[in-house]
Formats: sequence, C-alpha cells, structure tokens
Amino acid sequence: QPDQSYIDQIAKKFGEDSAEFWSQVCGMWPPDGLDNSIWSEGELLESETDHIEKWDNPNEVVKISALDIPYTSGGDRAVFIWGECGKFRGKRHLRVLGKTTLSEGITEETFKGQTDDKGSSMSSNLHLIQQYKTLNKELGIKPRRTGYDATAGGKIFGGWVAAEWGPGCRAINFGGSPVDRIAEYDEDVNDYGNRVAQLWCQPKPLVRERQIVGIPRTVSMELCQRKFSTKRTSGKLWIETKDEMKKRTGESPDEADSFVILIEVAILNGLLEFDEV
Repeated sequence: QPDQSYIDQIAKKFGEDSAEFWSQVCGMWPPDGLDNSIWSEGELLESETDHIEKWDNPNEVVKISALDIPYTSGGDRAVFIWGECGKFRGKRHLRVLGKTTLSEGITEETFKGQTDDKGSSMSSNLHLIQQYKTLNKELGIKPRRTGYDATAGGKIFGGWVAAEWGPGCRAINFGGSPVDRIAEYDEDVNDYGNRVAQLWCQPKPLVRERQIVGIPRTVSMELCQRKFSTKRTSGKLWIETKDEMKKRTGESPDEADSFVILIEVAILNGLLEFDEV
C-alpha cells in the first residue's frame, strides 16, 4: 500500500489522470487512450505473460538482439535486449528473453586507463562494442540478427562494430521519414509523420495478436509514458520527442527504444509478420 508521500510524488510528477497514477497508486489498469499515451498498460498486460508452451519446430527458433546507444539521441543508458523468434501454432512469435544495461551515463572518460588484451588504451565506445560483441556471441546471435540505434553518432558506432566484429548488423535510424511498409493505421505508410513514430507504433498489432510475449514490466512502463504529439497535425501520427518526454518525466525511454529496435530487427529478418486483419 503506497504511503501519502509516494502518492503525492507520483501525482506531482505524472498527474492524477496519468497512466502511472492509475497503475502505481490506484492499482488498476488505466483506460485505453488515457492522457494521449501511445500505449496503455491494458494492451500490454497479456504480452507480459509467456503463453508459448512449446515451439512448433524448436530447430527453427532464431535468437535476435538489440542495443540502444546512450549518446546517439538523448538517451542515458546502453540497454541490450534479446529474444527468440519462431512459430507457435502456425503463427510467427517473438519471445523476449532478457535485458541488461551495459553502461549508464557512459562518456569517453568513463573507461580511461583501462586496456584491452593488446595493452592499448580503450575508449568507452570500444568497451561498449566489446560488450555488445561478446554478449551476442555468447547468445549465438549473428550480426545480421542484431540491431543498434544508428541515429546521429550511431553511424560512427556502426562503422566500429563492423571493424571489430564484422558487417551485417542492422543499423536502425530513429530519424527521417518512415520506411515503405504497411502501417497499422489505414494500411497507409503516410499516416506516420516520421520514422520514430513508425518504430514506436508498429508493434501494436503484433502485441494485440499476442505475437510478442515476455515483455519486461519496466519496458511496458516506459512504453506507456511516451505520448502522441499534440503540436503537429496534418492528419499524420507524430509522437513527442525524447527531449520533450525527458522534460516531462525526467527519464529517457531507453529500454523501450531498445525494445522497438528488437521488433524492427525481427521484421527485417522476416521473423515477424503482421497477422492482424
């Protein structure tokens, strides 16, 4: 039972009509569409539970992963998330297996003085790349089945990944225009105002059809915190920028960003398809 100080803190930070107040104080799932949120906890609830008893063909199950880089688009943490894709009852599914934070508040000075196995100075970028490479290898994930945030400085990061590990990693850019793909809304890609809106909204039909399972609770909470933008109309879907969200909540949705990259990696590899009618 939350005490009054906690209730006051949540009300001050998010508001009494927010999804956070409904879930953390009232102990209830908030109404869908509350407070202009992109996601509601109600639609994510079932996907937090893993209902896959056994894959149709365990030999065809493929592992994938994603990394959100902290210094590319205003993030704070380098969140690595992984899962496995296969068919269950004839339908393609993604099961999220785990997540971890590789670094938090990482800068070029963070690992000053550390050396690699050759004795040379190791920058924070190279340290992060080594962690990324090692984790993927331990999980048996090939370069083309992993992806990273390639926005802004992420392009340089991708070049270093190719040099240190090998080419093929999926470079997912949150900037620019949406890609030519059937969208959820009216099956028209033009309904998305930009690429970040597409990345954040496209998992919704997959979640509704329960094709994604095992979504961590903290990921669900971050998904629910981001809102649609009210500043841009033109009949297209826009979402608030990361800077706008951070000013409103004080937090960056790094786990949620890593999750939507994971979904994009699955789609690009043909491991997920939109079955919703």
